[in-house]
Amino acid sequence: MVSYWFENWSGYYQWVRLGEWHAEKNVTLFGTNPNWLDVNNYGYAQDKNAYILASMASLAEFPEKAKSIFMTQQLNKEGIYAVKLYIRGKPWLVTVDDEIVLTATQKKMGRVRSWQHLYAHIGDDASIWGAILEKSWAKVKGSYKSSYEGGLMTNGIRALIGSPVFTYALDEEENKQDEFWESLLYTD
Repeated sequence: MVSYWFENWSGYYQWVRLGEWHAEKNVTLFGTNPNWLDVNNYGYAQDKNAYILASMASLAEFPEKAKSIFMTQQLNKEGIYAVKLYIRGKPWLVTVDDEIVLTATQKKMGRVRSWQHLYAHIGDDASIWGAILEKSWAKVKGSYKSSYEGGLMTNGIRALIGSPVFTYALDEEENKQDEFWESLLYTD
């Protein structure tokens, strides 16, 4: 396994390939669980990108649509994946590798004893789709840092499915909930 690490003001970090880091787990792109898109499988050390995670969870309701985002449908030894996202309403093919960032969790006398994922990790069923999709979103935004500066769930959904997304604010005093519910039933 080839990896490299660096130190900055906030700690030690290391980039590694997902498949090599988790070789003992028989990693797959979508996992073996029929609920392969269960975002709860992924432990996130950060929660500032909850908007894209919520969008991914919403998309999980439609597994075939979710799988169609991945132009690369299976693991490959090169570790290169293509994901189709929609930016400003137009399809973008975003290509990323499977290298992820680890951060040191235990240090003793200047030596790192263990590492953990800084962002998305593999799923409980050894799937890597979450980490790949999160990395694709970070690439579109310019960096992981930029993707963690907050956003609206509507932007995440629009980027994932390419359809227009609208937000409705309901004022309880206007009592238009029934009217809104009827409009939702009509579009279903």
